[in-house]
Amino acid sequence: MKRKLLLLCVATLLALAATGQTPVRQKPPRGRWGAEVNQELLPFFFMGTISADGIYNYAVADWFIIGAGVGLLLSDMEYGNDVSLVYGRAFVRLRFEVPKWKVSPVFFHDIGLGVRLSAQNYDDFLRPQGNTIIGVRWRLRNDDRITFGIGLQDIWNSSSCIPFGLGPSVHFGYTF
Repeated sequence: MKRKLLLLCVATLLALAATGQTPVRQKPPRGRWGAEVNQELLPFFFMGTISADGIYNYAVADWFIIGAGVGLLLSDMEYGNDVSLVYGRAFVRLRFEVPKWKVSPVFFHDIGLGVRLSAQNYDDFLRPQGNTIIGVRWRLRNDDRITFGIGLQDIWNSSSCIPFGLGPSVHFGYTF
């Protein structure tokens, strides 16, 4: 009887020791903050357009993320006149990525609305905006991520279905 009890105690201790050394898989946080910059490459209507944004991302699934953000869009001058443009913008984002890879492909699309902040008397006040990016994301050791991509940035007239500003852009983002 003593032998069986001793064997049971040793087996229990070994099982507890093995369980204590097993790594526990922690789920990544669902929500993350990010900061990013977009620079238009070959401007058509806007010259030297750059936008700086802050965004909050929420992971619906491991590979599908939705987000909401705000930012500023600045332009040196508009096609046809020498006036700088400043737009405040708010947007929602749909993003797809492969989260398990250290370097993963990423695709995202922003849908937003820009509010003109610069003074112009002929321009409409609100403008729908979009930004579609394809790129890569690097996962860092602290689980932050850096994103590089190329895409298409567009600003639409609110009174028609014609893009007011349209051009390829370069994207850089940091998610923490």
